[in-house]
Amino acid sequence: MKKKTTLLGLFCAVVLSAFAAQEIYVSPTGSDENTGTSGSPYATLAKAVSMVSEDGAVIYVASGTYVFGSTAIIKPYNQTIVGDDAATTIFDGNNAVALIDGQTEMQGSQKTLTLQKVAFKNAKMDVTAETGGSAVRMGAKTLFPII
Repeated sequence: MKKKTTLLGLFCAVVLSAFAAQEIYVSPTGSDENTGTSGSPYATLAKAVSMVSEDGAVIYVASGTYVFGSTAIIKPYNQTIVGDDAATTIFDGNNAVALIDGQTEMQGSQKTLTLQKVAFKNAKMDVTAETGGSAVRMGAKTLFPII
């Protein structure tokens, strides 16, 4: 009976891990050469969103001010970006770039990008695009809740 219990427990652990959502971590002390885990976070949101590969992915962003050198292009997956606190997790475009672009990849995908506990500042308006968008630009049929 003990072998059956052990095998059942092992089977359950494997099955549950297969359904776990992808988790990616970002920190001001991270590096885009890291693996994106909690112990080895990325430095930029652009790198983190480029690594999303499945629906349900969650990107955890530690407190800090993230000055964007390039726009973060959102891939067509249901995903959530969660900051530590909106007062301390700040996405700054440095008056040079838009912050998040979901229009390119997510247009018409019916996928959802959810943002929680992040603040935006100094994003640059794209005056050449018909839809503009300085902080977040999403497609016309993209779901975009901000919590």
